[in-house]
Amino acid sequence: MDRHVRNMTDADVRAAAVRDAVEAARTNVLADRNAGTYWGSDLSVGAGGIVDLRLTINYGLLLDRLGVREDSKRRAVEYALSRRDPDGGWGNAAANFGGLLLLRRVDPEGYAEEIAAVEAEISEAGMSLTDDVEGYQETVALFQTKLFYALLSDEYTAAELFPDQPPLAEYLLKTPAFTEPPGLLAMMPDRVLAALQRLPGADDGIDPDAHALNPELMDSMLSMGVLYAVVHDEVVFDSQVEYLLAGRLRNGIWKTSIDNVFGALALSTVGYDADDPEIARVVDWLADHRQDVEGRIVNYRLPIWDTAFSIRALTASGVPADDEAIQDAARWLAEARTADPSDVPLDDVLGRPAVVFRPEDGDEGWGYRPYMYSDWDDTGVALSALAEVEDRDFDDVVALLERTQNDDGSWSAFVTDFDPLDPEDKRRVLEDLDEDMAYNLFFDHPGPGVTAHVLDGLAAAGRTDDDEVPARAIEYVRQSQSENGLWLGVWGAGYTYGTGHVLRTLSELDARMDADWVQAAVDALLAVQDDDGGWGEDTRYDPTVDPDEVPYDAAESVPEQTAWALDGLLAAGVDAGHPAVEDAVAYLLDAQEDDGSWPVNRVLYNVGSYEYLTSAFTQATVLGALARYAGAAGVDVSPAADAAADESADDRATPTE
Repeated sequence: MDRHVRNMTDADVRAAAVRDAVEAARTNVLADRNAGTYWGSDLSVGAGGIVDLRLTINYGLLLDRLGVREDSKRRAVEYALSRRDPDGGWGNAAANFGGLLLLRRVDPEGYAEEIAAVEAEISEAGMSLTDDVEGYQETVALFQTKLFYALLSDEYTAAELFPDQPPLAEYLLKTPAFTEPPGLLAMMPDRVLAALQRLPGADDGIDPDAHALNPELMDSMLSMGVLYAVVHDEVVFDSQVEYLLAGRLRNGIWKTSIDNVFGALALSTVGYDADDPEIARVVDWLADHRQDVEGRIVNYRLPIWDTAFSIRALTASGVPADDEAIQDAARWLAEARTADPSDVPLDDVLGRPAVVFRPEDGDEGWGYRPYMYSDWDDTGVALSALAEVEDRDFDDVVALLERTQNDDGSWSAFVTDFDPLDPEDKRRVLEDLDEDMAYNLFFDHPGPGVTAHVLDGLAAAGRTDDDEVPARAIEYVRQSQSENGLWLGVWGAGYTYGTGHVLRTLSELDARMDADWVQAAVDALLAVQDDDGGWGEDTRYDPTVDPDEVPYDAAESVPEQTAWALDGLLAAGVDAGHPAVEDAVAYLLDAQEDDGSWPVNRVLYNVGSYEYLTSAFTQATVLGALARYAGAAGVDVSPAADAAADESADDRATPTE
């Protein structure tokens, strides 16, 4: 764009460029709402979208087994073929073998050329369905593909697919603690024993309101456990299926698309027909709500997150709180809160509340999707947005966040400390399990980024650094600062994620931004700025490594990480005229596309798993940072100012007599 001039020296030119960029971005964000109300981008997961591809192939195989939704199966095949190398396959063992099975079953003669090309790549790359692959996630993906071969093909026997395979719990968790007494099983409640070791049902039945473990991990383990037992001709106990069904949300759907694909597949192997509502509802939901125009199956969306960040970005850019678009989005966000089903307009086919996770904490917050069990990260983000635009108290949400603070002052995303384990059980869990899996089952990793989001919400609700809970959190933040002066993000890529969020939150809490440790973070951020004015890094959080031992892994600049760093610097008091700030703004202006958007990068990730991207979050992140820069620079970028500037330009262009 002509306005994106790299070496702008004139203040008026820069102000006009920023005003134009914000207006273009604001228009783009407002146009991207779902149903004209809220934001919820289709996520893409894994490098190059490899998880999307494998999930779509698995969905096609599920439909083929069930003999339903031929239109959706055809679109899934078309999407998979569009991702294939024209001269080979998909460059991934699980995708190659899964795609090969799908093409052979759908139309072996019509796809003979494609099948031959995939087979050639498998042979040339030395891929094997029965050999081990490197990496836990790739191991699980290939395990899932093997299950489809065991159910849909006679090419391999179960013994060939799973040679010397130990029990599923040990296979998935890579520990004997679940199968060798007196390990972890000795201290688990009956309902967890039934779930993890495929034992007969709990004596008092399955209680969907008494979840003690990570619900999504449990859903995955249960469906895999049923399928593994079936292909090995083992007994599937009623309790396994009962618990699997109990894990559904109250609309009869599991949490993510992959949970639904394998949940439906598991039910199909234990006597449920394709037209039974337990399966039909899932298949139709995936086709109608998770298959995009290209045929890809979207694993999940983050509408709470996307909507909250979009509201905050728009208000930062000058859109008034009483604007119709803001109020519509705020109303949607308020109604999406975890609540009793009678309070929300949702298809409550199961006639029961959503499955409660950690019932002792209550569920007055938000989950990552509407009406789901709360997590502290989404609750903090949603509270920070709503408290800005709604004139009411949020005492119940504040109370939830205050009572779920960890003992060290931090917050995790889903669980407080190791609840429901007492200290001795916690010690045994950490001894018996690898630490990462123990966290996945009973806890999840505290982090500066999650803590910052919760504090954002508390600050928006009126808390300051003088209040006890924020003060404890600030001390945690100070203590968790890495030796390099930065904070490592847990759910977002690298030090820019953690540091940018922490600095901005400290400012919102009215903390002392001139403190030495805060200014050390400023100096550290400035030291890693790229030559093009932006920031970029490939640093990843590793729960098994001390953050002090994780080096900053510099990479090519991207808009998201540049926006995080810019936000942090401005919040810490760095002047808008500082060369580093001006260079960062120039980078963002240069990177903006003609439609007002910025390129989307995979800068978010699940701990220990694949990175992902969400366009709505990217656009809101950069728009918000530019708008806050404009505020610091004294540039009015509000819609009213933009309209006035346009009117002035029109007046100058109108000839007079």
